[in-house]
Amino acid sequence: MKRHAKELQSKSRKCEVQVHRIGWNVLSPSGNTYHVSEDHGTFRCTCKWSAYKDTRLRPCSHVLAVECWCDESHGDRPSFWNTDQDAERQHRRTSQVGVGLLATHRLIEPKGANR
Repeated sequence: MKRHAKELQSKSRKCEVQVHRIGWNVLSPSGNTYHVSEDHGTFRCTCKWSAYKDTRLRPCSHVLAVECWCDESHGDRPSFWNTDQDAERQHRRTSQVGVGLLATHRLIEPKGANR
């Protein structure tokens, strides 16, 4: 099944991420709250998708929301793509997020910075 990168990106950006003492709570637009934890670089989620899928290979939107939150807290804004060609066209640092899902990263300009 081909992942739809922009749909996942849109869903993940609509989630609210809150730091929890053991991981993160992710409030989805549906009103449900899911818990995402991290163990040795692998994210796990309590949603139904993650119960049946390996989030290292096919991350859910809640895991992507946490990854975005972590990147953004370090001044980095990820965007998601389905193909190497789409990602390379961005001329940005690229990382593999899952099977058929890549992220490009751009630095976030500080608020009020002049270009």
